[in-house]
Amino acid sequence: STGDGGVLHVGGSQSGAISASSFVGNRAPAGSGGALYLAGGLASGIDGSTFRENASSANGGAIYTGGALAVSGTSFEANEAASGGAIYNNGAALRITDCNFTDNAASASGGAILSQGCSVALAVSAGATSEFLGNTAGGSGNSLQLNGANLTVDTAAGGVLNMHDSMQGSGALSVLKQGGGLWNLANTSTFSGATSFNVAEGTLQLSRENISSSRAASGSILLGGAGSTFSVATGATLMAGDDNGTPSDGNITLAAGSPIPNRDGHIDGHSRLALHLPYTHLP
Repeated sequence: STGDGGVLHVGGSQSGAISASSFVGNRAPAGSGGALYLAGGLASGIDGSTFRENASSANGGAIYTGGALAVSGTSFEANEAASGGAIYNNGAALRITDCNFTDNAASASGGAILSQGCSVALAVSAGATSEFLGNTAGGSGNSLQLNGANLTVDTAAGGVLNMHDSMQGSGALSVLKQGGGLWNLANTSTFSGATSFNVAEGTLQLSRENISSSRAASGSILLGGAGSTFSVATGATLMAGDDNGTPSDGNITLAAGSPIPNRDGHIDGHSRLALHLPYTHLP
């Protein structure tokens, strides 16, 4: 395609679905959506598909969506764009369930996903594992770039989200961990605006446990916006360190004056959890 959508350009909101399909090596050399350009989203979503080595010169190496979109059981590998190496979300809620993102790249922001002012949910079913591995961005957000976009990570009991790659947020936003499963977060994730980070259920682990790649470093969270908050709810767990014997540290850094509420949460450090809290109070 010489414009938007290397394979398919859909204008307006559509009720159709894409299932068990492969999109390989498609290009939008002068537009967005290397494989799919969905101006109004796709109501019935995408399931059980593969997006590999698609590229666009602008936004969304595999998919550009301007409306609500749900994607499940789908792999994104080696897609490229200026922003949103795999997916660029610029319309409404984006829900990703049991998907893997590997070696996608953005020359600017959002190596795997960039969401512009729209909420993102990463869900993992019971017993399933989802991964972000080897995604890169020339500017910011190797896995996710959240521009004023709220993030919910929902891992069901027995489900695991391994996020090897850093994420970045700008503007006011919230990050919520829910569900009884595990979220492994490696490398340094940075949030520059006022951010509410809440571990409500399950476990957030700042380390490399269950992440075998040598490219993954110990997990750190930098909440750089004034007024940011970090909370661990009763019954939830914040864990630093590795169960596999590899020494590691977990780090959380908050801006001056940012509180950490709800000290009834469980904080467990197999090696060490470092809290860098200039002028921060514990209520």
